[in-house]
Amino acid sequence: EVIDETGITETIKKELSKVLNNNNIKTQEKANAIAGRLLRHGSQPTWRLIREILGTGSATTLQKVVNQYWLELGGYLDKLEKRPELPEGLVTEFNSIWDNALQCAEKEAQNSLEDEFKKVKAIEDKIQEENKLLTDKLESENRLKVELEQQFKQLEIAYETQQVALDQSKQSQQTLKEMIANNKKEFSRSLEAQQQNYAEKHTQLQQSYRVLEQSLEQVTQQLATSESQRALAERQSQQAMAEFKHDKQRELDRQAKQYDSMLEHYSHEIGQLKVKLDSAEKRHTKEKKSLQSQHENDLIKITELQSNVMTLAQKNEYLEKENLDQRHEIKEQSLELKRISKEHVILETRFEALVSQ
Repeated sequence: EVIDETGITETIKKELSKVLNNNNIKTQEKANAIAGRLLRHGSQPTWRLIREILGTGSATTLQKVVNQYWLELGGYLDKLEKRPELPEGLVTEFNSIWDNALQCAEKEAQNSLEDEFKKVKAIEDKIQEENKLLTDKLESENRLKVELEQQFKQLEIAYETQQVALDQSKQSQQTLKEMIANNKKEFSRSLEAQQQNYAEKHTQLQQSYRVLEQSLEQVTQQLATSESQRALAERQSQQAMAEFKHDKQRELDRQAKQYDSMLEHYSHEIGQLKVKLDSAEKRHTKEKKSLQSQHENDLIKITELQSNVMTLAQKNEYLEKENLDQRHEIKEQSLELKRISKEHVILETRFEALVSQ
């Protein structure tokens, strides 16, 4: 009967797919397992068939593996033949029992290995699910971190805007103070000018009064020097003097009334200026209180912004710490997965060793 080597190689590839795809198993161990399977399927192990199934390896290396395999198999057969004291039928029966025991051991090892594979697969699925949950949670926290950073930037912008408004308020307050100071200076200059004008007019009135007095004295002297004429025209002189005094008195009264009217006018203007000054001071006080109130409100807002900034900084620090803990947990789980994979490789190696025996 012709042996179908192509079918045998395909069958062995399927049977040893897990072993062949495991990079942690050495090439020599894989070659030994392939040689054992080829012999069980009734095909002679050669380095060409082994390389066709394995897909790699040099002819020299694989031939050494085949030679070592035949050497170990020969030693095993020598042990079976070195039983001259036993009958041939007993030896045949013993070999049959030994083969059955090997098949049972292989089946049990296969079942045990499959159970271990299922457990490892369940653990891998669980770890992958936990990794996915942790990854989703990490992404959610990263999004939350980005949102908090955006809110923090918005608060910084609002704080800078409030600071600019506060600076503008301070500048407006300083401008208002300068306007009030300028108004005071202008009022002082106007008051001084009016007082000076009043003093000049008062001086002019005094000078006019002195001139009138001097004229009266001159007239009196003229009357004294003209005693003879006065005696002749005493009535006329007295009448003229009376009229003159009356006219002068009326002139003095008129000038005095004009002086009083001017004084009253200037007093009225001074009163109006005082009222305007009081109104300006009240308005300045009111605006100052308003600016102080606004300044206090701005300080409260700035304090709240600073508190919000500190709160956001604390939240950010907490999230970074929690993120670090989660990364540490993911790292530990990855190490655990690597450990399980190593145990998986060891179990596969043991299984292949059992199969090759």
